[in-house]
Amino acid sequence: MEAFELAPGGGRVRVRVDGPGGSAIDTVLAGFGSPPGIRSVEDLSTWEIADGGASYVLRRDGEKLSESDDLALVAGQFIWHLTREVTDAVDTGIGMHAGVVSKAGTAVVLPAPSGSGKSTLTAALVAAGWDYLTEELAVIDPSGTTVSPFARPL
Repeated sequence: MEAFELAPGGGRVRVRVDGPGGSAIDTVLAGFGSPPGIRSVEDLSTWEIADGGASYVLRRDGEKLSESDDLALVAGQFIWHLTREVTDAVDTGIGMHAGVVSKAGTAVVLPAPSGSGKSTLTAALVAAGWDYLTEELAVIDPSGTTVSPFARPL
């Protein structure tokens, strides 16, 4: 079993991976950042991805959320649930599902629903020389002048 800790906004998220998927999950988690504006809490949650033999099981605080024989699918569901939890913890500013790129100190926020091409557009802009900030969650401060990304690997 491998264990990881993330600290989005000062709250701890513990992730335990039982089985051979630990290094894959570690690679996914390595790119996550922590934007300001997330309320500080003692613990957000404890996550577990367990190898049940024929399938992987995703649990949050002991509650089963999903099960599949496809580790990539379970990892994707984990990222979706974690991002939602972090979005719900935003208490300073506005959190939105968005891609964010920047150039010369100016950020461009690309809000869009899942499946609409936001990640593809963000990746294309990065390939064209823009700096990557996130394609998942942006927190805009109350004055509207600062964008803080909750980064994850593109």
